[in-house]
Amino acid sequence: MTDFVPPGPGLQAERTALAWQRTALSSAAIAALFLHQAAQQSWGLATTPALLSAATMLVMAAVSYRRGRALRHGNVGVGRYAAAVMSAAVVASAATAAAIEYLT
Repeated sequence: MTDFVPPGPGLQAERTALAWQRTALSSAAIAALFLHQAAQQSWGLATTPALLSAATMLVMAAVSYRRGRALRHGNVGVGRYAAAVMSAAVVASAATAAAIEYLT
């Protein structure tokens, strides 16, 4: 029987970086969906919340990309700033999504 060899220490940072990259891509996709919904509504009442949410999602995408890039380059710090920004962005996005639903 062979002995168990634990995975390398760099794999955890790589998995986390990939998770941040997936978050960045999904945030950009959600921003596009909000803008698409506003365009379908003829840029009426849903425009302002859609634009705010799209901007929030793009901020999330930028923070996610930056954090993932930092992890790939060996900066495996805690990332409290990134986590705080993401938490605030999620709350803001949920509020604007609720406003879009209420206005349509």
